[in-house]
Amino acid sequence: MNAALLFLLFATAAAPVDEGPIAGAEAGEQVPSDSRLDILGGARDGQIQCFQPEIYSKTCKIMATYRFEDDGRIFSTAQMLMDENGPAVLVVTAPVEVKDGALCGQLDVLPTARFVVAGQPATPGQESGYRLMLSMAPRKGEVCARWIADGHGYVVHGSLDGKPQRDFDQRMIWVDPSEGFQVAP
Repeated sequence: MNAALLFLLFATAAAPVDEGPIAGAEAGEQVPSDSRLDILGGARDGQIQCFQPEIYSKTCKIMATYRFEDDGRIFSTAQMLMDENGPAVLVVTAPVEVKDGALCGQLDVLPTARFVVAGQPATPGQESGYRLMLSMAPRKGEVCARWIADGHGYVVHGSLDGKPQRDFDQRMIWVDPSEGFQVAP
């Protein structure tokens, strides 16, 4: 399992994606949360985040959707490819919040994760193995993701407890559900 994917699981470096410029965002522009661009604007428009996209096969290593509650709370549901054999997908829903232009949440939601193998709930033995894999990853702290438009999508930069984790940078694009993207190898 890729530690970078796990690190940005609920928030969020493949080859460059060539799908043209991003409307309203210039290359190198940080996407702000409370000014002319909304960091979750794509989600508010019904789009899904696709991390490490493969455009031609319409696959992502992580896909994230967002639910906006009337009281202002935001929940992210992320699906992450954990194991290409199967394939096995980790599914977790977590509360997130926008702070200073970044999307932030806590790592302590991993114990509530679900696992899906080949489209079916994992067996108890499979789940035990995947939980063992998760036990080796950081489980406490605040993870924040900030994305920068690059003209071909976004590069997502992560931090853990306010410390940048540049080796965990990820490529992300917004996709429409009708495009048929899925979490797969």
